[in-house]
Formats: sequence, structure tokens, C-alpha cells
Amino acid sequence: MVNTNADRAAAILPQILGIVSREDQYQSRNLELTVPELRFLNVLFWKEECPMRSLSDELHVTPPSATITADSLVHRGLILRKEDKNDRRIVRVGLTKKGKSTVQKFVAARRKRWNEIMGSLEISDQKILMNSLQSLLSLLKKAEAT
Repeated sequence: MVNTNADRAAAILPQILGIVSREDQYQSRNLELTVPELRFLNVLFWKEECPMRSLSDELHVTPPSATITADSLVHRGLILRKEDKNDRRIVRVGLTKKGKSTVQKFVAARRKRWNEIMGSLEISDQKILMNSLQSLLSLLKKAEAT
């Protein structure tokens, strides 16, 4: 029986994450990518070029897993690898034009879907939802840091 706010949040959040994850799976299939590949590209889109190590940390995957994903994306012409100018031991990755275009399609589809969802709410409810989501994110980041 769910009776405290903590219990209710613990029951609701996995449902929300499941729906969002299914949306990502649907979009990844449309783009002929796996979900890990789509997430890899999406992080690069917002970070631009970065070291592989930092990318694997951001994705919460091991460096070998990130390397396997990168290999597939390099092979398909979606990302480029290059040595760091200051330290040859560091491998940097960035999106190609094709990679950027692919992520832009994903971002546009996600934006369209969220516009539909938010558009179904009154402006006042949109503000409440956004404030609640921002508060939740802040709380989760604070809890993660402790």
C-alpha cells in the first residue's frame, strides 16, 4: 500500500522513466540506432567535442563500453575520433555533420512530443509542472552529491 509521499514518488518515478525510455527506444529505431548509441550522440551534441573518458563518465558506462559504442558510430560516419593536441593519450570524440543531423532529428522529434504534452496543459499547470521538475532535479543532484 502506497501511503507516504516518498512511497508515492518511488512508485511514480519508474513509470515516468519507463515511458520516457520507450519514447527514446521508438526514436532510436526510427534513426536505426541502439538506445546507447542515441544517448552517446545526444551527449556529444550538447557537449560538442570531448574526451572519451569524460563521455563514459557522463553516460555512466565503463570506458570499454563507450569504446565499443564509439567504434560502431565511427564506422557509420556519425562521430570522429582524434588525439588530444596536448596529450596524445587522450582520445577526443565529436560529431560529424551526419551525426549532428541525426541528433537534430531526434531532438526535433523529442521537442515535438513534449510540445504536444505541454500543449495539453493550461499555462498555469505547465508552470507548476516545470517548477516541480526543476525542484526534483535539484533535489536529486543534491542527494547524489552526498
